[in-house]
Amino acid sequence: MTNFYSRVFLLLVTLLPCLTVMGQKNIGVAKIVNISHFDMDAGTQNWQIQQDSAGTMYIANNNGLITFNGKEWKSYPIPNHTILRSLKIIDQKRIYAGGQGMFGYFIPHNSGLQYVDLTKLIPKEQQDFGDTWRIEQFENHIFFQTSRYIFQYDGKKITVLPAARGTEWSFLAKNQGRLFIAEKDKLYEWKQGKQGKLTLIRKDIFAYITGLTDLGKEGILVSLLTEQAFLIKDNGTSPFHLPSEIVNQQVNSISELENEQYAIGTVSNGLYIVDKNWKIIQNINSSDGLRNNTVLSSLVDKNARLWLGLDNGIAIIDANSAIRNIYPLPQVPMASYTSSVYDNKLFIGTTDGVYQTTIDPDARDLSYSSHAFKKMQNSKGQVWNFAITSGEFYMLHHTGTYHYQNNNFVQMNQLGSWLVKETKDKQLLIGTYNGLFSSSNGLKDLMLLGKMDESMRFLQLEKDERYAWTSHPYRGVYRYHLENPQEKAKLYGNEDGLPAQINNYVYKIKDQILVTNPQGIYRFDHHKNRFIRDEYWNALFGNNAIIYLKEDQQNRVWFVSEERLGVLDLSTKKITFFPELEKNMIGGFYHINPVDGKNILVGSYNGLFHINYEVYRSRMEKPVISFNKILVSNQVKDSILMNGYFSSQLSETKKQDQELWMPPAFNSIILDICNHDFQKDAMQYAYRIQGQGDWSNWTSESTRTFGNLKPGKYVFEVKAKNRYDQESETLSYTVNINKPWYQSLWAIIIYCCLGLGLVYLGYTLYLNQLWKQKERFEKKQRDLTYLHELESRDKEHKITELEKEKLQNDLMYKNKELASITMNIFRRSRLMDRMKLEMEEVIANIDNRETKNEVEKIVKKLVDHSKQRDDWEQFSLHFDAIHANFLKKIKNKYPALTATDLKLCAYIKLNMSSKEIAQILHISPKGVEVARYRLRKKLNLDQQANLADFLNDI
Repeated sequence: MTNFYSRVFLLLVTLLPCLTVMGQKNIGVAKIVNISHFDMDAGTQNWQIQQDSAGTMYIANNNGLITFNGKEWKSYPIPNHTILRSLKIIDQKRIYAGGQGMFGYFIPHNSGLQYVDLTKLIPKEQQDFGDTWRIEQFENHIFFQTSRYIFQYDGKKITVLPAARGTEWSFLAKNQGRLFIAEKDKLYEWKQGKQGKLTLIRKDIFAYITGLTDLGKEGILVSLLTEQAFLIKDNGTSPFHLPSEIVNQQVNSISELENEQYAIGTVSNGLYIVDKNWKIIQNINSSDGLRNNTVLSSLVDKNARLWLGLDNGIAIIDANSAIRNIYPLPQVPMASYTSSVYDNKLFIGTTDGVYQTTIDPDARDLSYSSHAFKKMQNSKGQVWNFAITSGEFYMLHHTGTYHYQNNNFVQMNQLGSWLVKETKDKQLLIGTYNGLFSSSNGLKDLMLLGKMDESMRFLQLEKDERYAWTSHPYRGVYRYHLENPQEKAKLYGNEDGLPAQINNYVYKIKDQILVTNPQGIYRFDHHKNRFIRDEYWNALFGNNAIIYLKEDQQNRVWFVSEERLGVLDLSTKKITFFPELEKNMIGGFYHINPVDGKNILVGSYNGLFHINYEVYRSRMEKPVISFNKILVSNQVKDSILMNGYFSSQLSETKKQDQELWMPPAFNSIILDICNHDFQKDAMQYAYRIQGQGDWSNWTSESTRTFGNLKPGKYVFEVKAKNRYDQESETLSYTVNINKPWYQSLWAIIIYCCLGLGLVYLGYTLYLNQLWKQKERFEKKQRDLTYLHELESRDKEHKITELEKEKLQNDLMYKNKELASITMNIFRRSRLMDRMKLEMEEVIANIDNRETKNEVEKIVKKLVDHSKQRDDWEQFSLHFDAIHANFLKKIKNKYPALTATDLKLCAYIKLNMSSKEIAQILHISPKGVEVARYRLRKKLNLDQQANLADFLNDI
């Protein structure tokens, strides 16, 4: 049977190239995030979108069920791998899903989601039913709509409602507690009852019903694909006229937005935003950055973002975003340096001239104005600034200063100009490329001030206007004396209190002249004639390095710090940053135009940013986080406790707040957090274990591991903080790690029993040992008495030994003295021998006989005395007595040693020098060295061995 949906789809595909693209455009474009099917790792078409209570998104896609939790995309095909056309989340437990020839539900599982097929409950003859287009829950029953049948599932069995012959079911939806079913050209209401019945609501519907929208007391809006809509009321139906432009583009879906607005997705022209009166506010299509103009489905998520299921991918639009882009020329990137609202027009100064648009009279938020931009003549080139003075409008241009006249700019001079300010006496001050000029006749005649021709881009007037302050980022700060224009401007720099000569910018806040520098904010002290650090403003801005300041009319100061836009609310002393604009402003040429609380214009590399600060501030809600995964780990593997789906549940029966008992081996737990605000770059997290210390420092890491956990109960907690410093509710998870078996209660009981047995056994052994101990004691007493007697005898023996040792020491000392005396005698005998020889030589030379006889008598006496001296043997005896028979030992060990060798050994052992040995042995020192060498060879000593050490060791 031909499928009605297939025919409609083929018709749309055929007509798409022929459809005329129309649409009213707001100048403010909401940010569009396009997600391709490659990013999702899925098919191209997205037929339905749902979101669970935790914020996870579910998408019916050509490739199956696609999920996204703000952190990662996952894909779950149904078993027959057909296109998933419909889905419905029921009671936050099951995700019912319908494909071609199959429907069922997904439930959480450790591996992610597990599919349960319900088609097996259908009679075989009715299992060929094509695509499942819609799913609804009504009075505890689940309805599945296909073209041939509507299946009703009560949890146990399935009841089949076939379409009438020659027709088919074309629609199913629940609204205002009522269930509606369409059969080709008729719309019914289903009444459940025991049998269930259809009540006709309207017939002769010649277009495909695309959706129902709850309009409260007005009724239920029924949107049709190619025809005007109608309302269902209690007493029947009535026509309802949508804008014909929208109807012509073929309505596919309607979603209710904030502020009584609606988003209408169309087949051929993207998305329309309408107000409560169904007047078109905005049209967003491919020219605005939408990936595809065919909107198949839509959903407003918990953060008021609009999700569009496109014919190719997904688009996320913050339709009521507080921050929008204003492009002078869509599709043409163009840096915007300045803006101004004048004569009910918005002017934007760009690198390519001035673009202006008329502001709608009823558009309090000018980004919703819908008039197109037009480029103004005579403005081509770089525009730096606009100025409004005494009701007159000026453009400051690279080629000069221009005056706005009759909707055109007229050039007043040819000096490249930065800015214009007016004094109280209607004098105009113009900062130009070539200095600061003044004019008192509408810029016709210019006078150079301060004898300075430096480029002056920053200019502020003191409250009494006696002085003007300018700054040059690479020169310093200048003060001009306006009462004496010819007085040279005074330069202030690091010698005048400023921290540096460069990067100084002059501003005026609360009638106070301030100079900002990366190192702080400074003010001028007239009494000291120098700049001093302003503690008040530095305390308000904290550690933020301020390079731009702009005061608005609502007691706020807008600023730029390190390429970040922020605002300081002086009434609350709080700072709010706008991370959406970070690094998107033109560095060095920052422009902030706070028109009012609903219209803050900020220059950027591509057009303007428009900030509705009132809306921005009102949407500073707490972030929402949940567990993406919870894993436990041991040294071998990881196990999943929670897979992230329906994060308040582990399964259909086990809830998160229940304690989970774990084996002791799993002593590490891994928390993986997902952020459903989809602001991953701006979210920060803090973690702790309840009762075990303070929160961790804020970190951008969304995964935290807690390791080396001992047995016990742990409550793991995590919280998040978004870009507005709003903290989420604390998310917690309780785990109880079991004690090992040897620490269990039964083990303790066994330990106690064993302990008592051991105590009894020990007591018995104690008694047995007690009498033995007595016997040992008595024996020990006897032994002690005997030992005492032995000790007495031993003491007497020791005394005897000590006395003997003393006698030996005395004898040794005397032997040493005797050896020393012997050595002296030996030396004297040697001396006498030398004297005898010398005297014999003298006698031989004496001629006088008497004298010769007398001398010979003396020599004879010396000889007689020499004969009486002790010889070497006597010396060796005394030497061995002193040195424990050294000579005998060495002679026995080395028999080849001669008497001379033994003498040399003895002298060396006595630590005598070679010179002394040479004198005793009557040889030269060199002869001693030769003797030592020969001695070493006889003793078999190598070259490294020390001879003296060797002899001392014997």
